Amino acid sequence: MRRITIALLVIVIFVVFGGFVTAEYIYFEGERIHPRVGPVIIDGEPQITLVDITNYLGKDLSWSFVGQRVVGHIDRNSFSLYSPTVVNGHLMVPLDFLRDVLGLYVYWDQQERRIIINRVIYIDDPAPKRGIILGLETDRDFYRVGEPIAASLVVLNRSQEKARLTFSSSQEFDIVLSRGGREIWRWSDDRAFLQVRKTKELGPLDFWQFPVVIPTSGHVYLTSGIYTLEGILKTRDEPLYSNKVQIEIRR
Repeated sequence: MRRITIALLVIVIFVVFGGFVTAEYIYFEGERIHPRVGPVIIDGEPQITLVDITNYLGKDLSWSFVGQRVVGHIDRNSFSLYSPTVVNGHLMVPLDFLRDVLGLYVYWDQQERRIIINRVIYIDDPAPKRGIILGLETDRDFYRVGEPIAASLVVLNRSQEKARLTFSSSQEFDIVLSRGGREIWRWSDDRAFLQVRKTKELGPLDFWQFPVVIPTSGHVYLTSGIYTLEGILKTRDEPLYSNKVQIEIRR
């Protein structure tokens, strides 16, 4: 799968101050999961089981004690922790470890007692507006004539504040396929939308995903060549645009 911008990973962990607890809610790409050990609050800061995170990321974890510290590997990358916390044989790590070692976005909402973790792959698009990033990805780089194209537009709020987005109708997004600057297909064509203004909230480090399947046969027939896809968030004041993705259609 082409990973242009955002690989979809969301983990939400609710924590309670004062010791060991079991997380109430953890979600990985929309699926509820449960950690081996609930978060630990040490000096007011949460720590969570490293093996749960590395498993979600599909990475291998190994570690062992060397004196008073832990030395380990995540895939081929080494790390060490001094005075580590181990609960029931599971290594706990602070949130800074997830940021610095695994490159994750982490937000601790103390009021709601939850931690939000997102995995983000950086893009070269212009600076985001209102903390919002749009990323478009496809399942492949090229397709045979007649094969459908699976695309997904992801909208991420990378700030630590809620984002309020207003739309002038029930249409929230669009995806456009073009060739040589000429529009070939648009997702919103032949669709009806309610002309009613609405406002939606996107939480800190949270995201929306809009999956689309683009037909390449029938009334939309794509011949061999290079095509460009672009996603649009149809916000009322000013639409926001994603990165452009080039795909190839082959015979």
